[in-house]
Amino acid sequence: MAAASARLPHMAWSVAKEGLKLGPVLVQVPRRGYLPALSCQQCRAPARCSCGGPLGLATGQSSPTCIWCGVPAAGWSCRLCGDTNLRAVAIGVERTAEEFGRAFPSTPVIWSQGSAMRRSVSSAPALVIATPGAEPIADGGYAAVIILDARGQLLRPQLQVTQEAARRWFGAALLARPRAPLAITAENSEPVVQALIRWDAPWFAQRELADRAAAGLPPNTKMAVLHGALADINDVLSLLTVEHKVLGPAGERCIVVVRRDLGAQLAGQLRVISAMRAAKSSGKPVNVVCDPREPISMESAPVPTP
Repeated sequence: MAAASARLPHMAWSVAKEGLKLGPVLVQVPRRGYLPALSCQQCRAPARCSCGGPLGLATGQSSPTCIWCGVPAAGWSCRLCGDTNLRAVAIGVERTAEEFGRAFPSTPVIWSQGSAMRRSVSSAPALVIATPGAEPIADGGYAAVIILDARGQLLRPQLQVTQEAARRWFGAALLARPRAPLAITAENSEPVVQALIRWDAPWFAQRELADRAAAGLPPNTKMAVLHGALADINDVLSLLTVEHKVLGPAGERCIVVVRRDLGAQLAGQLRVISAMRAAKSSGKPVNVVCDPREPISMESAPVPTP
């Protein structure tokens, strides 16, 4: 197994070239679409629509479109520096298929993602570009597997990032033939990559659980994320009697952490406090999400009102 930090290193091309002599080669890409994430060329700030959603570029489009509301962003300019030029932050499966097609012009290129999924491919040589979970089953298995943008996946600010990476990468490796080469664009020193090299998922799970226990993170603890105005969040916190600690507030959000055995008590108290504040019309509502899968991501954020 080889590893590197570049998105399309020479190692990946070599593995693909050799694998195509024997059969289909799987290239796993974490993002669907063409250019699913853009940023300002000048200051590197994320490019966003007026609704707050991220901008992306679909195949054949000349101007970006909002991923959330679908409104074209023609004439976009950066809110921070005023620049009007965009750069790609993430490369999707469709753009990756285009790049590999140019590199291997005589080889069939097949791409598969959630909106256009291929169930299976033959044993004939072909480049199969797919997002996680949309990988076709190859007749006899893949002659080689390449995992792109692996390093970037591990840099995402999410609690489940390494766990999700392990699930995706082990899943791709399982589709390969016995002893087929696997190339991954991440450092070999990363624990999740070490687990893949050693083919030892239980070791990785035990290490992950130990690290979370030492840091006081789930599943050893229970969490509740509060969203709202700072004064209202502080009002809710002042009414909690269960033993807890608070992370934040940061902006309009804070995280309440309790021991695992106190999770039901925390949820019950927050339910009563929310009902009591609503009945008294005391301040503005505070949105509460108990045990979110990603306490620091958009998943735990309240849905914006129009």
